[in-house]
Amino acid sequence: MISADESDEEITVPWPPQPRRPLRPAMSSSASPHGYNLRRSSRRSSESGVPAEDAADDDARSQSDLDDSEDESRGLQRGETARRNSGRFSGRRPEKETPGKKGDCNDGGAGTTSSDVGLLAVAVGIFIAVCFGLGLYVSNTGDDGDVTNLPGIHTHLEDNVFEKYLKDQIRAVKKHYPTQRKDLWPELLAGIKRVARVVPPQPTTFLLLHTGEAEDTLRCLAREVARAATGFLNASQFVAVDGERLREIHERNLRASKEPEDNGWFVEMYRPLVERDRAMILYDLEKVPGMVAQALHSFCDEVSPLVGQAVYLFTLRVPEYSSLRAVRVAEDLLNDLWSGELSDDVRAPLLTRITGGAVYVLPEPELPRSCS
Repeated sequence: MISADESDEEITVPWPPQPRRPLRPAMSSSASPHGYNLRRSSRRSSESGVPAEDAADDDARSQSDLDDSEDESRGLQRGETARRNSGRFSGRRPEKETPGKKGDCNDGGAGTTSSDVGLLAVAVGIFIAVCFGLGLYVSNTGDDGDVTNLPGIHTHLEDNVFEKYLKDQIRAVKKHYPTQRKDLWPELLAGIKRVARVVPPQPTTFLLLHTGEAEDTLRCLAREVARAATGFLNASQFVAVDGERLREIHERNLRASKEPEDNGWFVEMYRPLVERDRAMILYDLEKVPGMVAQALHSFCDEVSPLVGQAVYLFTLRVPEYSSLRAVRVAEDLLNDLWSGELSDDVRAPLLTRITGGAVYVLPEPELPRSCS
């Protein structure tokens, strides 16, 4: 308790200030444990008529409230420091709090930051792009995955109708030729279908090998396959070329003193017809001169063809059926026929483009009435 008589004693304040300790509820000495000078409080209490003891108690309670407030402030500062340090030592930078981004104390969770919103937007964008890409791929692919958006033939929506037509036609042709090898029909079907499904467009070439006794069967079979191909490719007829006729034109040009290497007339004559009809049959390839046959390179080329969406059926007469593959037999025969007119570097790529689809055609004991 501090009395009015003791209020005139001078109390010194130590420097630097000592750490503060909570005030005791009662004091017997006039000196404050905190070193504060209480003279003004005592005088104010005496002048206002308030007992000194009550004034000292009020000062003590005020000082205690101040201490509590400072302790609370220091506690908040320590908590903030600990939070920042935790972010620093965990390897990530402490998040900067901005107005409107802090979590509400009522919902008990952290609010959404701008980075979270950005990540969510990117994820949604990727999902939409993937879905759009899958939808576009499915709408532009067929059974074997090849793109089918080819102008001038038919659209993807019509693919199933045209492919069903082609399968029905090949199936009907197969019934008329029961003697043929079973692998002939899948090769014909796949080769014709490929013309309308591959991008960039590529032609398909079949080389039909036969002996003399199967010539009628071969010609009838080639015509029926060509009709099926033109119907599938949205054309109405096919082009028919005879090898003997090409030989006559070539010999006439030679007699007219034209350059023997000039085969441009063949391209000028038959390219417009193939563009219109989409299918061509060339009978008796063995009768075609080598210089004229060289023009077939540009028709059958798969990289830069003259007409990309076309089917070519060439017939080649061989001495006999062999146990060797048809490709090997055709290459040997054509090499012998054209080696005198075409150099090796010209003849080799030409044979590669012509003989790739070589197959045997066997004679049939009975042909359909449409062939008569």
